[in-house]
Amino acid sequence: PDTSRLGQVLFDTMGRYGDDPRLERLWCEPLPDGTYRLYSLPCITWRLAPDDVLGASVKDGQLQFTERLRSGGHGVIWFYLPENTTREQWEPWLQRFKALGCVMDRFGPDWYGADCPSGAVYEQAFRLAEEWCTAVPGALFDTPATPNGSNLVMR
Repeated sequence: PDTSRLGQVLFDTMGRYGDDPRLERLWCEPLPDGTYRLYSLPCITWRLAPDDVLGASVKDGQLQFTERLRSGGHGVIWFYLPENTTREQWEPWLQRFKALGCVMDRFGPDWYGADCPSGAVYEQAFRLAEEWCTAVPGALFDTPATPNGSNLVMR
């Protein structure tokens, strides 16, 4: 999209983390019908993926997420690297995910996200994530959003 048109929408993840409110601001593209297309890869918000179409309304002077209206067909996988993982250890896996067509984003020193742009890419990336967890002791991944809009559990 035309990135000059992007704006931020506030996502309140209260409920997912119990009483610990966590807020995330994500870039969204306003659409002519008053909805928004998610542009960013969420790092703490579940059940949403890039290209999803969202509803939002102004609350307390801020544009806030209200509902997911349509799936954009993307899936999201989060990766938690074991403590003391070196760049050299992670890089070959990172490149394999990219080769599948995943857009990778680093959220922190040991935390990455993958935007899988289709169901087929998501399925391949999911299998590769399982392989990664088997090969790397202590490695974890989570699937906060599948291409059909549901979510799975941490592996």
